Amino acid sequence: MRCVALVLAVFAACTPEPSGLDSGLDGAFADAGSFRDAGGVLDAGGVLDAGGVLDAGAMVDAGLLHDAGAPSLHVVLVRDRTQAPSPIDVTIGLSSQGAASISITGPATASALSTAPSKTFTTRVTPTSTSGEAVITIDAIVDSHPLHWSKSVLFIPTLEAALGQPEAVPGSVNTAGYEDGAEVSADGQWLALTDYSPVDMLSCAFAPGGPNPTVPACTAALGPWGAPLRPEMPGANRVSPFQNRCASVCFTSNNDADGGERTDVVLPPLSAYVFHRQADGSFAEPHSLAYEADGCAHLMGVSFASNTATTAEIVFAFDGPWSIDGFRVQHATIALGEKTSLGTYACAGPYTAVLRESIVTTLTDAGSLGNPNARGGFLWVDDEAHGDLRFRVITQADAGLPSAAYSAEKPVAHAPADPSHHRLMPFFHERTKTLFYSADARGLECRGLTGTDPSNPAHWQASASVVASADSSTDIGRIFAIGEPSVSDLADGGRELYFVYVIKTVTGVNANVGRAQYEN
Repeated sequence: MRCVALVLAVFAACTPEPSGLDSGLDGAFADAGSFRDAGGVLDAGGVLDAGGVLDAGAMVDAGLLHDAGAPSLHVVLVRDRTQAPSPIDVTIGLSSQGAASISITGPATASALSTAPSKTFTTRVTPTSTSGEAVITIDAIVDSHPLHWSKSVLFIPTLEAALGQPEAVPGSVNTAGYEDGAEVSADGQWLALTDYSPVDMLSCAFAPGGPNPTVPACTAALGPWGAPLRPEMPGANRVSPFQNRCASVCFTSNNDADGGERTDVVLPPLSAYVFHRQADGSFAEPHSLAYEADGCAHLMGVSFASNTATTAEIVFAFDGPWSIDGFRVQHATIALGEKTSLGTYACAGPYTAVLRESIVTTLTDAGSLGNPNARGGFLWVDDEAHGDLRFRVITQADAGLPSAAYSAEKPVAHAPADPSHHRLMPFFHERTKTLFYSADARGLECRGLTGTDPSNPAHWQASASVVASADSSTDIGRIFAIGEPSVSDLADGGRELYFVYVIKTVTGVNANVGRAQYEN
């Protein structure tokens, strides 16, 4: 499904090179979140292209689409980089002559397809809004066999030239619930979703008068809370009917295990999930990653420090039940492809939650830090209080996490405390020594590290915009917030950018996970 670039073309100051040349909105209510399912790509006998974005110079060669006994359908999407948001040129290839039709759900229109039998059809999908999400559906008939293809595509006003057509991550990552804090593993095989809740957490957080259990957005279940999409959901028993109490961490009316529902705060259940990449490029096989605490001990910014095919080293920020001194960076080694319990909380008395059977190691003291990322010999964090980026040098890297030692924390030179410009959610791409981050929750920027000291302004390239939206949070159907960058390098040479985007809906907002492939 991919075109591996053979020649590098530099499109921006920090455009990652194709890996074949080898050259976190998270749990915090104020972050600018993620989401949505793109469907699948099926032919008459199996999974074909996951709607993958191919090289802009590539076209479908109908002669290469073999008829191996079953009719097949192949689709190529190429965005027109000369316009913003970009129209999409669609090429449909059939294994033999047949008929094809296209339909669009969302803010876009498609030019008419030829009605004559053919092996190749072309059309242009043109956005009718400045930003948004549309589902492109193609149906075809080959030798009396019906074929179907569907993909959810994103229209975004500002995109780095090196990026192909953005899409909603296909599979089971995105639902009608709240998905946020996404990060992909370096090899692209695993996707961590720090925050999932069946309720609209962002609308709840920004409800008039603040979040409280009388607000429908804080209590109404929009997404699933059980198998197959969200198995092992902590606090699932509290979803419907909604119960605003977490006895295991003493969050009850009397702050003890036997108390009733709270009325002063709202406690929707939250959990992190880890998904596995499928052969078609979608993500499925969700497994819960959480403290056992009735869904009331949520993490911030789950990040892959490293991984194999079966295990992963992760870091995240956590403030703990009843903590008033801020977040600490924590580490855990987890088995991939199965449920992970980080530990079990029990209420031992008023305001006293006791943690047992923990597999977590705490790496830092408490503070306003969040969204940790351990890459490139550094522990990167953001300062949630001031909206800037910070780092620590891992001074004993050979010891590995979690036993490595760290230098004192310093500010990243290009992002000092600045109330007018907030930079959060750092992600460091090791192969290209590029730091990605969210800029004011409206888009992603990146900057190349040319030296060894992130606190030295001379060791950085100029910043460049990667993805950005200019739309308002009141414009229904439009993307108004973007954050949580991460980058994967696939075994076939492909490189993908993952991010979170938030769409305004009639009743609230949807936080989604999207991605786009880097192209030459």
